[in-house]
Amino acid sequence: MKRKNDITFIIPVYNKPVDQVKKCLISIKKLSSDIINEIIIIDDGSNNKLNEQYKNIAYKYDAKYFYEKNKGVSHARNVGIRNAKGKYISFVDADDNIISSAINSKDLDGKSELILFNVIKSDQQGKYKKIYKFIDIGNKPTTNQLLKYSFKEGLINWCFAKLYLRTYLLKHQIWFNDKLKQGEDLDFVLKVLKEKPIMSYVPKSMYIYNFSTVTGNEREKRHPLIAFDNAKTTFNSQQKILNVISLDKDDKNRIDKMICEETIKAISRIYSIFLNSSPSEAKKEIKLFNQFINTIRSRHNYSLKTRMRIRWFENQNFFMIKIYFLARSLYHKINNK
Repeated sequence: MKRKNDITFIIPVYNKPVDQVKKCLISIKKLSSDIINEIIIIDDGSNNKLNEQYKNIAYKYDAKYFYEKNKGVSHARNVGIRNAKGKYISFVDADDNIISSAINSKDLDGKSELILFNVIKSDQQGKYKKIYKFIDIGNKPTTNQLLKYSFKEGLINWCFAKLYLRTYLLKHQIWFNDKLKQGEDLDFVLKVLKEKPIMSYVPKSMYIYNFSTVTGNEREKRHPLIAFDNAKTTFNSQQKILNVISLDKDDKNRIDKMICEETIKAISRIYSIFLNSSPSEAKKEIKLFNQFINTIRSRHNYSLKTRMRIRWFENQNFFMIKIYFLARSLYHKINNK
């Protein structure tokens, strides 16, 4: 009997189209039988019609199926970790896909506690594609090298396209924070890196991230104040990282400016969605958003776009924030993002 290298693939699903889930499963099942150990689907409280279909798909593709009352993606992934039997764990979103040719049994030596791969980010129509990869880190990266990538979108900010040694997660009691509605991936990966795992980097794309702005917008529309708190939490986490990694003064200043600008941009987006969906409530809360922006507004000489966003909040310019929301919505509609 062939020795298995034992990867458990954990797929949380919540009211996703059945065809997307099926496509995801098919992509995983294309892996060699000496690599895949099991697939676990955690249904995070989908409606009755869909959860029956998910059960049937799970049975058809030899996946384990767990149903949980709706508690969010972090809780669902934790259920997967608790029930996993494989040597390594890989997280896959139900509307994404695995590139089976990227994962080779020789890369899964059991010594590496974290194995990293590249990501192809694509829109739902496949018109936009971008490859996210590490530059100049070698095949045995250090924690300090990887932390530099946590200051911008990509690789470290996502929990997927990585293989985690299951015993390492359990030994260090590393779980997803189910209180977070956003930023839970970065929070999880930082917990992993904090324990200084033995790492390897395989410079091949193994994951297709089919992104959509609609998903994020809907989450921020339902929980705008939680999204705001999570944006602040992410900012504070990045500040802590910036203080511990080895960088010269100019690099730290440059990265800090980028963090602040990205945070102001995220907060502007969250508030514009809040204002569009619940104008009366949003207008009452603008001081809360402005208070946080005030704490970082004078730290750098920001770009014109960032200075404009700061002024919107300072002057409580609801009209311009509304225009920003409409312009952003139109852009994504035109570009099918």
